[in-house]
Amino acid sequence: MSTMSLLSTTAMITTTVFLAIITNVVTEEARIQTGEHVTYATISAITQSGIFPPDFSIMRRIACVESHYGDDIYDGNIWQVDKEVFLDMQKNLDDHVEWGLPDKLKAIEEKLYINWRLVEWKDLRKPLYSALAARIYLYIARAKAEEYELPNNLLDQAKFWEENYYHKNKKYSKEDFSSCVNIEPVLDLAFVVDSSASVSDYPDYTETKRFLIRIASELHVGLDKTRIGLIVFSDKQNTKIVFGFDEKKDNNAVNKAIADMKFLMGKTEEGDAIKVMTNTLFSIERGARANARRVAVVVTDGNSADDVKGPSNIARVKDGMKGDITIFVIGVGPIVKVGLKAIANDPYEDYVSTRELFDATYMLNILGKPKKPKNTKNIIKA
Repeated sequence: MSTMSLLSTTAMITTTVFLAIITNVVTEEARIQTGEHVTYATISAITQSGIFPPDFSIMRRIACVESHYGDDIYDGNIWQVDKEVFLDMQKNLDDHVEWGLPDKLKAIEEKLYINWRLVEWKDLRKPLYSALAARIYLYIARAKAEEYELPNNLLDQAKFWEENYYHKNKKYSKEDFSSCVNIEPVLDLAFVVDSSASVSDYPDYTETKRFLIRIASELHVGLDKTRIGLIVFSDKQNTKIVFGFDEKKDNNAVNKAIADMKFLMGKTEEGDAIKVMTNTLFSIERGARANARRVAVVVTDGNSADDVKGPSNIARVKDGMKGDITIFVIGVGPIVKVGLKAIANDPYEDYVSTRELFDATYMLNILGKPKKPKNTKNIIKA
């Protein structure tokens, strides 16, 4: 059974929950309380649909700078898509056949159950509709430049946003866009990558490199921002820390190091890799910080030759300066479901995913989830 088919139930559950929340009009009181969470959930639903190429966090940053996730809005529109721009875009949907826009609209109807040609501007009060309008607008702007992927770094995104995104009052600048990363959580993020014989060198390992570079690009890497460390593993003697949290000081350095990762071969000893992560990588000596949220993204098939449940339980529990690590698991290759669950945080449906469905915005959304939702009955306006 493929990774996608085995985890498809998780994806369906998650997307259904997202759609139940974000296709409704959110009250102003609830928006102030939950704007960031609603924004992240909306973006994650679009990402999980697979309709558009990766957005490299530009959608999250646009929502931040344009409306501070819905706190500063006109007409309930989180992404601040202007009425004139929207009406012009709707009127000219058929002008973009050569860029594949009709296929995108068909996918929106099939996967998100929205006939976009019937959407009116007032519908943009609903977060999902506002996000889709912004995403279609960005897709058209990028296609006109014959570049279908959005910029993948903060400076290029700020420039693209300032030059292409319509601003009703023109009150924000590239500096405002860039400053939005300052409200992102401070993370020490460990990538722990299976490089054993049970996952193939190509295409699995190559695709994993691309996946990790995409996740890193969606975050703002810096010594006072998100720090990233990297472990590659197979058996005990081959497992190694490629770089610690204080070694790569920006996105370019991280991405180059990931691209240069070598394939190891050998058997799979996930438990030993988790121990190295907990005891060595997440240490002051390797650049871990006391004030940072500790997060790991483990990419593996779950087919471990050693005990992984014990080390993973220890990693998640705070013990002085050790542990307290939130672990996401990305299944690759011929996965062993019970092995993935043994590593990941609970609940399984939130913390086990695939390369296709997981991105930084989804991760931040899960990290920001309250353990017990408050005032649930007041979130959605009847």
